[in-house]
Amino acid sequence: MENSELNQFINDFDIKLLAAPTPSDAAKIKFEKGRAEHGEIFLKDPKVEIYQELLDAMNYCDVAISRGDNTMKNFKDILEALALDIRADLYQSGFEDHQGKCYPWDDIVNAKW
Repeated sequence: MENSELNQFINDFDIKLLAAPTPSDAAKIKFEKGRAEHGEIFLKDPKVEIYQELLDAMNYCDVAISRGDNTMKNFKDILEALALDIRADLYQSGFEDHQGKCYPWDDIVNAKW
């Protein structure tokens, strides 16, 4: 595959993350990039963000499975279990805003959106 053709599927930042010594190192690199792009403050509860990222990862697994990569079925099951745990924690503890104020689950559900 030609380099220009490969660039359609993977970029330099992807390579930097994949080449990091550990996933923890890659996470730090990605975090630094995100803070540089979006600022220092998390507006949402980080657990809500984790839950949404897990849902994205489950969708990526579905795409991989649809392309014939059946090894992703186990990963999707693990991701779903993690998502259920995070959601249960959110239901129990409520949601926290960027200033540390906590909103109970019932208040969230009963709010007028």
